[in-house]
Amino acid sequence: MPLEQRIGNRSRTGAEKTRDNNNVDRNRGKRRAFQAYARERMSIIGLLCIVVIVLCDNWNGMESTEPAFEEFKTSSIGAGKGLTAARNAVDGVERDGFMVLGMHRSGTSMLTGLLYMAAGYTFGGKVYTAQANQKGFFERFDVVSQDTHWMKNQGVNWDTNVLDFSWEQALKDNETGAVEWKGGARAMRLHFNNPKAVPWLQKDPRMCIVLKAWLKKLDKEPAILFTYRHPLEVALSLEKRGGNMHVTRGLKLWIAYNMRAIQNSRGLCIVRTSNTAVLANPLKELQRISNELTSKCGVPAPKRHISEEEINKFIDTSLQHHAAGTNKEQEVLETYNDGKCVAYNFESKTKKGKSTRKEQLEMYLKAMTIYCDLESGKAYEEDYVWPDVNEIK
Repeated sequence: MPLEQRIGNRSRTGAEKTRDNNNVDRNRGKRRAFQAYARERMSIIGLLCIVVIVLCDNWNGMESTEPAFEEFKTSSIGAGKGLTAARNAVDGVERDGFMVLGMHRSGTSMLTGLLYMAAGYTFGGKVYTAQANQKGFFERFDVVSQDTHWMKNQGVNWDTNVLDFSWEQALKDNETGAVEWKGGARAMRLHFNNPKAVPWLQKDPRMCIVLKAWLKKLDKEPAILFTYRHPLEVALSLEKRGGNMHVTRGLKLWIAYNMRAIQNSRGLCIVRTSNTAVLANPLKELQRISNELTSKCGVPAPKRHISEEEINKFIDTSLQHHAAGTNKEQEVLETYNDGKCVAYNFESKTKKGKSTRKEQLEMYLKAMTIYCDLESGKAYEEDYVWPDVNEIK
């Protein structure tokens, strides 16, 4: 700037200086206002960007080629409502779903079906039916397939040598390729690790035996819903299905499955029920189960309110066969829990006086001891004494 101009600027009037100062103040105020406006808008834009990213991520997680799962997603159930429910687990662990544990013919299908149909927990599989289970098994075929392959490779079937199963060996078989992880990988992708499946449920009676292998594979710990049924009702139901399933063998299996279910799930968050409790008051019992799964175990609340109408559509009391073991006209063999739990005699295809009938009654009383201890809660204690494995093989 020329010297003359600099000198001229110094000689400006006081009024000109005041006007310039006012202009500076106005400009400074405008800048501050614009900066505040920009900050506000940028926070909104940033929030919108985050929302878009989350939505895109969830959209990718929705991809599934499983027809039954697609059908469930597009049903009238209030999608996503359960995901916003509070999960105040007692131990502070949030669990995405739960596994139903219980012996075959113990009401696990009915219980699972009710929680799926009436409450909206995600099952995500095709419902297969049979003459012995007209309402459906509610078992994912990929999970059942994995469980079956694990067991078969060790010479174990659902009704044979179940106490010989080793979960450590099952994991080794996966590592060596002796047993493929095909079914398990599919279930992990579409069910257990799928955000859209939360809150999920899973049921396969074999899980009582193989649970520990799954616990090593799952990314998150599941909750457990354990249920049981009167041992004689189970044994007679199995016997009716035919094959080589006599009552004594059915009673041994009842003991083995319930023993392993409790032993293998120890340390997990467990909600307990029974077939008798569910049938006595389905609405009340299902609501209690659902509430405890959320408040005690941190499983998100189901996607809809449990209604009596939906329950009545599903439960058919005519399908509840073999309500045995409570015939008070029969001889009392033994009483437990101060007379509250009674082992009544029962009609058998095995004739009296034969050694096999004696063995049958002995096994029945062993099972009834455990059943009554389940009723009282004693069987859940850590130091509970189970029968020797060799006695029930």
